[in-house]
Amino acid sequence: MLNGTVMESHDRIREIIGTFIQMEAADISDFTVIDKSAVRSSIHLHRMYAALADAGLFVSNPSAVKTFGDLRPATEIKLSHAPAAVAQSTPDIPGTETPCVGIDIEDVSSFAAVADYREDEFYKQNFSASEVAWCIIQAHPQASFAGKFAAKEALVKADNRFSTMPFNRIEILNTPSGKPQFNGFEISISHTPTTAIAVAVRALGGTSNSMPASCTDPGRSTLLWVFTILSFILALAALLARFVVRS
Repeated sequence: MLNGTVMESHDRIREIIGTFIQMEAADISDFTVIDKSAVRSSIHLHRMYAALADAGLFVSNPSAVKTFGDLRPATEIKLSHAPAAVAQSTPDIPGTETPCVGIDIEDVSSFAAVADYREDEFYKQNFSASEVAWCIIQAHPQASFAGKFAAKEALVKADNRFSTMPFNRIEILNTPSGKPQFNGFEISISHTPTTAIAVAVRALGGTSNSMPASCTDPGRSTLLWVFTILSFILALAALLARFVVRS
């Protein structure tokens, strides 16, 4: 792992990445694609970066990494995590016009039980301290983590300005009744013991997070909610299909 501030050899880094992109370490070059298109799913990409962090390689901006060669300018070596500020609203950074709705489905089995969620690299990279504290006291912690992760993915799909933010800085809080909330969006999360689904819809009205013109038109707003309902139906159909395959 780390010896002082010395990172493991590039061979070890190649071995870690090779397990996620299903390629022999010796075959990985600076031009080898290692982004989301090279792994099975987004959750596996996040696990790859957590594994790299365990080996001492902390990638400050994973969204900028497309190939193995991109790792060099996008990484930093450090012995511990500094507390990171979290976002509870749309970031104040430029973004192109994007969809107003995002939806995501995650397998609960992708969120393994660990001895200490507060110290596990994967959970530290993808959830804030408050989110971890909330999830671990729920009846089904893994399902709760899966639901919050799905909500973050849905936010990224609804607004691409979140795509460059570490997931532990996108904080999905909960009201006393348990309703998930994120300023500027309506968030809905549902899960079974095996599957979690989340939808993020940009909220009507608001101040700094008011909807863009593409979302405020009455006709478009109606289509937006129709799309949301259809998304739920499609997601539930996918969930049922998984149960049929497993049975």
